[in-house]
Amino acid sequence: MSNNPDYEDLNEEDIDEDEILAMLSPEELKELQSEMDVIIAPDESVPVGQRQKDQTEKPPTGTFDHRSLVDYLYWEKESKRMLEEERVPATLLPSEDIQLKRTPKKRNPLLDLDPRDDRRPERLSFQLRKTPKVKDAGVRERAEEKANLTDVIKTLKPVPRRRVPPK
Repeated sequence: MSNNPDYEDLNEEDIDEDEILAMLSPEELKELQSEMDVIIAPDESVPVGQRQKDQTEKPPTGTFDHRSLVDYLYWEKESKRMLEEERVPATLLPSEDIQLKRTPKKRNPLLDLDPRDDRRPERLSFQLRKTPKVKDAGVRERAEEKANLTDVIKTLKPVPRRRVPPK
């Protein structure tokens, strides 16, 4: 026994455990239960999944059915795949297609030289040198070559085409 004189006269039969537990608050009962779980070794015959105590306060929602979960995931994946297959690419109506063709495209007038342009090539090359947009020397050279080509094209005479009558 212990050396404390107050506890010497108490026997294990004299302690009323139910009375002590009844006096504990709910928080103290939870604390006692968690301490008891640590002290008492788990039974080896109980499966590992059932040895662990519940750590949530909510009631269980139901049993876990692995097969139904796999089926659900399979059909979810299949429905997404079928939706992707059914998607049709957007086709434009003829009126919408014409409107798109009519919209003017932004073009750099210095790089797209028109052969029918009546400006002198020397002046064009001078404008290219002054333009801050053209920074690369290679771009300038290509524009100057186009300007030189305009001189050559101007000297050529257009060949008239023969119209073929419709059949």
